[in-house]
Amino acid sequence: VMDGNTVRWGYRGCYCELVAEGPDRLPASYCLCSVGWVLEMFETVAQKPVKVELVQSIKQGASSCKFLVRL
Repeated sequence: VMDGNTVRWGYRGCYCELVAEGPDRLPASYCLCSVGWVLEMFETVAQKPVKVELVQSIKQGASSCKFLVRL
């Protein structure tokens, strides 16, 4: 969903292999790799720097992963 220069992006499943295959005690900071993945994808498409904020993640107990992408 796009609102001005902000895109609300997310997915319903955790696709991070490190989280899926790792022990339950992995810290939620592992979700920052998803922030980097979303950043790389949007910067490639937009061909300019963007900012990505993790709003919630499955690893943190949410039902989905959500990000704010500022173009």
